Amino acid sequence: MSVSPVDENEVEAKRATLDQHDSIVAQYKELIREQDAQLNQVKAELSNLQLQHTDSNSRVDELIQQVQQLKDQNALLKAQRGQSLFIYCCFVLFFCLFFGHKNTPR
Repeated sequence: MSVSPVDENEVEAKRATLDQHDSIVAQYKELIREQDAQLNQVKAELSNLQLQHTDSNSRVDELIQQVQQLKDQNALLKAQRGQSLFIYCCFVLFFCLFFGHKNTPR
């Protein structure tokens, strides 16, 4: 039994179509592999950036607390300086009144 030329042409056409299909499938598989690799890289970068963000937020919170502590210390030092100045002025006034009165020429 021999195959007719029409049948051979049909078989060749189908084979060519299947080869094209296989080629297209291989190209899509390669594209999917590339996109998967890119996606994994982006996920790793995202994870790294999230860690950096968390660390930065922690550092900002620490600095905010430190600034508040320094403000509190500054207010306390200002209050102490004001008290010291008041006490010094009272002492000078007392000294002048007490000793200045006795040493005043008559």
